[in-house]
Amino acid sequence: MLLKWLILAGTAQGIFLIFLLMTGKKTHSARLLVAWLAVLSLQLLFCYDNL
Repeated sequence: MLLKWLILAGTAQGIFLIFLLMTGKKTHSARLLVAWLAVLSLQLLFCYDNL
């Protein structure tokens, strides 16, 4: 049960960080970080769905 909450919290933090990074400067490194965080957040969300 604790693992489900940790995965859900990680997903929420990733999505929140994506929104924060999208409102700032649009540099190449920021876009790469946003893409990487989006992939990780989606992976955590699918993992949570499978539990």
